[in-house]
Amino acid sequence: MQLASLTFVISVLPVFLLVYYLIPDKIRQSYLVICSFLLYGWSSPVRVLYAAAFLCYDYGVGLLLEKYRNNKVLCVSLLSVSVILQITAMSFIRSTAEDNFAFPFGIAIYTLQGLSYLIGIYRKRYPATVRFFSLALYLLFFPVLFAGPFFSYED
Repeated sequence: MQLASLTFVISVLPVFLLVYYLIPDKIRQSYLVICSFLLYGWSSPVRVLYAAAFLCYDYGVGLLLEKYRNNKVLCVSLLSVSVILQITAMSFIRSTAEDNFAFPFGIAIYTLQGLSYLIGIYRKRYPATVRFFSLALYLLFFPVLFAGPFFSYED
């Protein structure tokens, strides 16, 4: 679903906003993540699998980078492998996805934002988050995923 479509602006967005302001503050972040996944997988649920895989990978690697923060060689190796794997996976998916519905829209955005998250942990700008939904919202928040721009995890 296009965020600039009349259908979204008139019917979907008001419902999302109404529910957002009616639910308690403590579950709003989870609600936004669920809405992001729903919108992302609207035309093809397969897209959600790509995004979930990248999200889980970044979450796990971030925790490993945090755990072994003092082991420079291991962190450099882990970050290097992560960059190579994610860029290779993104390139492979983009080059082989011929069906526009299966093509994961925004894959470059969440791949690059995921890498910026991992690089930020490696550079000790911030610790890895243990809150899965915080990272999910950073990587997959639907207005950013569909329209950009990139921003750092700190922001």
